[in-house]
Amino acid sequence: MKKTILLLAFMMSLTSLTSCKMIKSETKQDVVLTGTEWVLVSIGDRKFEKLEGMRAETIGLSFLEDSFGSSDGCNGLGGTFKQDGHNIEMTNIRSTRMYCKDIMDKLYNIPFMSVTSFEVKNNELKLLDASKKVVATFKKK
Repeated sequence: MKKTILLLAFMMSLTSLTSCKMIKSETKQDVVLTGTEWVLVSIGDRKFEKLEGMRAETIGLSFLEDSFGSSDGCNGLGGTFKQDGHNIEMTNIRSTRMYCKDIMDKLYNIPFMSVTSFEVKNNELKLLDASKKVVATFKKK
């Protein structure tokens, strides 16, 4: 009887430890951007609307091993990025220089150089500047 009580107490303690570990892992939000793809929702307060003359229906953002790619609605652009938790540095940004008639003044210029951190919540990626102001918002592709 004593062995049964000890065994039962031991199993209950294992269950509670496992439950604590599960709760901790469910609430941990380590997000790795490498291998993810996103679609532009807005830049600051400006909502994305497809411009007449744009080649693509959306503006995407994709993260590869240590580089990213996007566009402004006319030109392709990309650069390198380094992620440290929720901090991000986007550098070496380059772009094609095509002329897109009638939309040059309306392009979606995302200021990637000002991005210092990000947050992901409800399948939305928010790129933030140093003052934690939202630079751009994307939804998961």
